[in-house]
Amino acid sequence: MFKLPDGMTPEHGISANCAAAQSWMGLLRGGVGPGERVVVQGAGGLGLYAVAAAKRMGAGLVVAVDAMADRLAAATALGADATVDVTEIGDAAARVERVRELTGGGADVVLEVAGAPGVVDEGVRMLARGGRYIEMGQITRGSDVFHVPALALLMRNISLVGVALYDPQILRDVVGMLGDLRTDPVITRLGSGHRYALDDIDAAFADAVSNRSAERPVLDLAQGGPA
Repeated sequence: MFKLPDGMTPEHGISANCAAAQSWMGLLRGGVGPGERVVVQGAGGLGLYAVAAAKRMGAGLVVAVDAMADRLAAATALGADATVDVTEIGDAAARVERVRELTGGGADVVLEVAGAPGVVDEGVRMLARGGRYIEMGQITRGSDVFHVPALALLMRNISLVGVALYDPQILRDVVGMLGDLRTDPVITRLGSGHRYALDDIDAAFADAVSNRSAERPVLDLAQGGPA
């Protein structure tokens, strides 16, 4: 158990469990170090926390890739040095070229949290020699098959690392990060989505599934439900 810092609301703190901690663990497994170049594929909840975590770990350059302008704006507010809008650069090869241009030859670490099998191939190609590809997004049944350019792995000494779950002590570090960022408007917004009473839990789940915003629905147990 970890005590939330003074001034941190429960809505803010709950993001530590899963989204923020999972992103932190993935970057740790990727060995992100000071000055390294990090690309985050997907700027939803996990991706935005990953941007903040990468900067906290000392990354020298962070690039966020997504198809939604508001998510990319949020990534920039959290410290992303550059963004790539999938709707503006629709061709995968062009996106790879753009990232390699932004990173000066390729990233040291690419973190996949987009959850789309098709992005894995281009993500691997975004890496520099000796880079690490951190796979976290393919967690839905039926989306667990993706293609990896084998020659790119072999000839450029690329490491492919799968990450799920996280060590308990990761929560300590993440709670500290969220505490430092508790007044940041982007971080606050991530944990302050529409509030639902317990009786409306089905609507909350439907909103979570259909809503493409990074904000998360909040189930407020104090608003009602069975005695």
